Amino acid sequence: MELWVRPGGVGGAAYPLLSSGRGTIGYPHSTARLPLGPTLIHWRTPGVKPPMSSAAQRDSFVHLHVHTEYSMLDGAARLDDLFAKTAELGMPALAMTDHGNVFGAYDFWKKARAHGINPIIGTEAYVAPGSRFDKTRVRWGDGGEDDVSGGGAYTHLTMLATSTDGMHRLFRLSSLASMEGFYYKPRMDKELLAEHAKDIIATTGCPSGEIQTYLRMGQFDKAKQSAGEFRDIFGAENFFCELMDHGIGIELRAQKDLIRLAKEMGIPFLATNDLHYTNPEDAKAHEVLLCVQSGKTMADPNRFKFDAQDFYLKSPLEMRTLWAEFPEACDNTLLIAERCSMSFNEGADLMPRVEVPEGYDEQTYLREQVHVGLAKRFKGSVPETHAKQADYEVDVICQMGFPGYFLVTADLCRYAKSVGIRVGPGRGSAAGSLVAYALSITELDPIEHKLLFERFLNPERISMPDIDLDFDERR
Repeated sequence: MELWVRPGGVGGAAYPLLSSGRGTIGYPHSTARLPLGPTLIHWRTPGVKPPMSSAAQRDSFVHLHVHTEYSMLDGAARLDDLFAKTAELGMPALAMTDHGNVFGAYDFWKKARAHGINPIIGTEAYVAPGSRFDKTRVRWGDGGEDDVSGGGAYTHLTMLATSTDGMHRLFRLSSLASMEGFYYKPRMDKELLAEHAKDIIATTGCPSGEIQTYLRMGQFDKAKQSAGEFRDIFGAENFFCELMDHGIGIELRAQKDLIRLAKEMGIPFLATNDLHYTNPEDAKAHEVLLCVQSGKTMADPNRFKFDAQDFYLKSPLEMRTLWAEFPEACDNTLLIAERCSMSFNEGADLMPRVEVPEGYDEQTYLREQVHVGLAKRFKGSVPETHAKQADYEVDVICQMGFPGYFLVTADLCRYAKSVGIRVGPGRGSAAGSLVAYALSITELDPIEHKLLFERFLNPERISMPDIDLDFDERR
């Protein structure tokens, strides 16, 4: 990809970047170096002309800070309603940036495509104020609303994947935040971000972001240092100054200095709306949802609530009117949307692959292991009914593509028993499988107990096998 710039905004000519420094750009037609702040930036594939600006582009907008129903007990924007409204307003793309998770990525991607919307997968991450392994509260000032959020446990960071690989990196970041950094919330740190930053765009985030927190406390130099660190992690072309304005104090106390910082450092602007519900009239229902989250009632004057009622899917006109002073902040939402393209590998065979002895494949090895297991069960004299049923079941399992699943499950049970971990005899429909009995996954002879294999697997009803296993948790 190449970086191009439009010094005149949407209507200006585009030029390729020759050189870059912290906050400056160079053009081939001039030795001048201009600040990136008010400049419209554009990335394009080499050999393809930069897209011409149009009235449609100037009138459009893409929401890149969106909390869907997958922001548990916080986001009230149902996906179908969200995409229908996005299409109605003529917006070409939409991002999801749910709090601390990417659980809804596939659902969001699939439904967006069904509505003709370009899906952008992202997250609003929780970032530890220090190391993710440090499970203590941190204060950068005297505490209170302006200090580190979560009572000193974390700040916020908005991230957007630009590719399928970038999306996978968000998945890994989200998992590691839960496994290694959980402290009130699943937290990442700058070490993890640096390790997985490729193909990810980041912004300064909401008012609870690290940079805005420093700004509210009057620590401008530390805010600049923090912005420099994030820009170094993600790359200058992938780090934006996020502008949002809901007229609330926590935003306004940092907004002037945030704009000043971005101009001084050449960080391009990006306009967002901290979207938590789809329509303006949903604000009251969202208040109720927050009461459920916090265990309060609507009658409680001290309940947690938003101090404004415009956290909805605003139209392009509303967003461009709000940020008329910085039109490039809205233009850049469209350019980011152009950069973002990701996909899921639908229909792929994602069953586990098992290493089998030379001369076998998974199917032949499963068949042999079943015959060996039956011989052990019946001390070398396998009844004909059992032999025929075993062959039938193996045929069905192989036809449906599940031999690896049974080999892995059998290996789990075999290992547990070999190290003295007690394993239950089996329950549910899996007890109807003679293959499971032969592989010592279950301990019930389904033929003796007249249990039906077809309740477990049926080639006429394609579904994944589901084997319930019980292991002794005390060992």
